[in-house]
Amino acid sequence: IIQVLRGELSDYIKYNHYHQLTTHGLMKDYTTSELSHLIDELRFKGFLNEYNEILTCDESVKELLNNDVTVYTTPFKHKSKEKVFINTIEGVDRALYSELVEVRRQLSEKLNIAPVSIFSDYTLEEFAKRKPESKQEMIAIDGVGSYKLKHYCPKFLETIQSYKTNI
Repeated sequence: IIQVLRGELSDYIKYNHYHQLTTHGLMKDYTTSELSHLIDELRFKGFLNEYNEILTCDESVKELLNNDVTVYTTPFKHKSKEKVFINTIEGVDRALYSELVEVRRQLSEKLNIAPVSIFSDYTLEEFAKRKPESKQEMIAIDGVGSYKLKHYCPKFLETIQSYKTNI
């Protein structure tokens, strides 16, 4: 959601045609952290609900959108510079990364979904950097939610463990 609001053009956004939505780029002047804070505030105040990693809204949002109600949020505290993640080779085990890309490709073909819907390149690079050994370590990596942890991570954990054993 945040990537769409900020107007980002990742492969995932293009593949799902999210760049064609009227909300694409609507909040491009906000940082990822600011939008994350805003979404958290709207969830806390009951305007947004989350179920199985899906955000939903109810009738109360109409009042908000029509400016019938004012929402006061806690001030956003800027941290020192926001990190911008770009694909990098620094610290990434390229041999492991290649194996993880192949696992993702096989899964995507088996499930008939886009590879990026399973995990982004960034997430696979993080796997190749950190080499997680458990689901607890995987859930701490950006791009891994409860659904992906349950359905996709076991195969990736198996690949990482096998790789570590063979090096």
